[in-house]
Amino acid sequence: MKPETLRQLLSYNPDTGSLIWLPRDDSWFKKPSDAKRWNSRYAHTKAFTTKIKGYLKGRILEKDYYAHRVCWALHHEKWPEFQVDHINGNREDNRIKNLRDVDCLENQKNLALRGDNKAGRIGVSWNSQESKWVASITVNRKWIFLGRYRDVNLAVAARKAAEDLYGYHKNHGRIRSAQS
Repeated sequence: MKPETLRQLLSYNPDTGSLIWLPRDDSWFKKPSDAKRWNSRYAHTKAFTTKIKGYLKGRILEKDYYAHRVCWALHHEKWPEFQVDHINGNREDNRIKNLRDVDCLENQKNLALRGDNKAGRIGVSWNSQESKWVASITVNRKWIFLGRYRDVNLAVAARKAAEDLYGYHKNHGRIRSAQS
């Protein structure tokens, strides 16, 4: 669907991230009564209210779309080239200042900390055979070993230094919120 078509169907507020259904004229429907019924039920109401894995999703003319991609298309008047990353990690926050069009490798530099992480830092894990903390990082699909440490804080510091060196996002490794 072209962004111009989206503009006929939806209103986007880039400051709040909300999508609202616009009224539709009879040309969108087979019968005028269908237009009247649709407008009385949906026009001027929130669009894209279904949550799938934390993302808002909706249906336009029998096709499913993610809200963050639609917001990007409406604001920039073109579909995103790659993945739309929620900078703050909140998948429901579709304000334009929270969205960026990035490739998969760049998107991976803004991940939340997994709930099962025991070290409190992505890229730091416990090696029970050696009784040491291991730090590593992946850059351009290449795994880089950062060292083995007796103290978890030294392993975390090594990982953080590597993230800074390789341009990871400042939010990388944040604690996952209820929305993310």
